[in-house]
Formats: sequence, structure tokens, C-alpha cells
Amino acid sequence: MYYVIAKNSENKKTYVSTFKEKREAVSNIAFRFKKKLNSLNSSKHDIKNVETCWDCDEIYEELLDQNYDQLSESKKVKIMYDLFNYEQETYARQDISWQIIFANRGPDSDLYDFVLDSRYKFECNIPESRPSNNIVLPNAARILFEDIGVEYDLHIEKGVDRSCIYKIKKNENGDGFERDCNIHCSHDVQFEFPDWKSYLESVMCKTLIEMHHLKITFNENDVEDMFSKIIGMRFSTIAMVEKWIFEKLQATKKSLPNFVLQESEINDEILFGDADVDFVLDGTFGKGVFKKHYSDFSISYLKTNDHQMFITDAHWN
Repeated sequence: MYYVIAKNSENKKTYVSTFKEKREAVSNIAFRFKKKLNSLNSSKHDIKNVETCWDCDEIYEELLDQNYDQLSESKKVKIMYDLFNYEQETYARQDISWQIIFANRGPDSDLYDFVLDSRYKFECNIPESRPSNNIVLPNAARILFEDIGVEYDLHIEKGVDRSCIYKIKKNENGDGFERDCNIHCSHDVQFEFPDWKSYLESVMCKTLIEMHHLKITFNENDVEDMFSKIIGMRFSTIAMVEKWIFEKLQATKKSLPNFVLQESEINDEILFGDADVDFVLDGTFGKGVFKKHYSDFSISYLKTNDHQMFITDAHWN
């Protein structure tokens, strides 16, 4: 599985797209690189000194030639530019980059959309050498995802494995994590397999999703129903639109780690008078959330005199 990791220093966000074929991933980077470069170069305000050492031909040559069976990640394709900061009244250097990561560890590559989220952290304190038949190692491994997680106790006595994965969450003081001893499941690490650590991580990741109820409980019809209900509503900020969507779908940011809702690039053209259409918010639930769609959608809106967004349309892309 090939993952395109896009990072933007301007909004400090990371976006993940998933592809089965290498050429698809490379084509995605080349397309987005060209689109973003043209947008930056054509900007009449706020942006200057756009620089990159790449062009589309080099992206295809460099990234397609790499052997991703041996190299886990590609070179970074980067664009740098100066963006004017109105609060500080000065320009600040920004960059946007794309990189391919080839996921070839563990049997559950479908979990990587979750694993590659910047909020996800996996720690393992189990020694690489096979432990003896008698070992007790509390907190041998841990996965944290913001204020929730799971931890693994390795417990082998006289060859009998009593190891368990426990549910944990941040304590009330916010300075540590507490364990719910009533919610746990057994798991024996198969140390005879060379990739036992990757398999342990994938099992713990699945357990975290199940224990903290991070599975998605809505479908495409629910989203389309949400599309119909949002038309005619007013919002002051994008964050309020996102909050309303989550409430209607009974979802959380944790259950949709790759959900993104942001201003479309066409909005700059509208502001500069180069386009005469409604403003647009580009959104995605993340690839793989629904079988029939790439899960990308758009929400159109008009700006009211009191600077609110009046929603005029919402649909799949």
C-alpha cells in the first residue's frame, strides 16, 4: 500500500491519501504539485518568492524509479514560499510537501490511515531478543491517541502466558493516563515470527479502535441526508460547520482522523474577481471510509453581510 503524506506548514496540517499502485501515488503528487505551484505563482497578493527544485517530469522520473520494496519512503517534493502575516506585518517562510510512504509491515495495512495520523504514538519496551519463560513487564507496549489509548502487559510465568491489553485514558488532572482494569483482552506475542512487533502493534491498534468505540457507525445515505439538511443553514466559521457535521453523523474526530474541511482554492479567484460563483469548502472523510466513493465532497456557500456562511449546496465530488 502506498501512502501520500502531504504537509502544509501554513495550516500545520497533515493529509494522508492511500493508493494500491505506485503510479497512482506518483500521479497524485504530480497533479497536486502542478496545481499548487500554478496557484502560488498566479497569486497577486500575500505570496512571493515561490521556489522549488522539482518539476512534474522529475517527479515521475525520481519517484517511479525508486524501489519501494527496499526503501520505505520517497524523497520529499517541496514548494517553498513567503506568506505575508498581517498581524506581524511581515513575510514568513512557508512550505508544502508531498512524500510517498510504502507500508509493508504487519498484516493489516488498512490500519495505516489511522497509524499515520500525527496524533498516533506507539511505544514498545519489549527487548528484541526472545524473552524467557518467566517475565513480567508492565507497560511493555503502549498506543496513545490524544487522550485515549491502550497498553500491553507482558506476563509469562513458567511458560504460561497471561499477557493482556488494557484500555487507558487520560486522568482528570491531565498529567498522565489511568487504566480501566475491567476492560481488557488477552494477547500472546508470537516471538517466533520475525515481525512480531508489527503484528503486536496492529492488534493493539484494532483493540484501541474497538475499546474506545472509534468505528464509524454511519453510511453514505446518512451523509447524503446530512447534505440535504445543511442547505439553508448559516455558520460563522468552518469549525462550526465541522462540529455540526459530526453531530449529525454522530461521529468524532477520533473516529474520522482523516476528515478535512477547508477553503477551496477557487475562493481566492472569487475574492480577486476572477470567478463569479459561490464560495466553496472542500471536504473529505478520508479514502476508504466508503466503498463507492473517494469520500470527497464540496459545500457551497454565500457570504452574508454579517460575515456568515449561508449554505447553498452540498454534494459528493
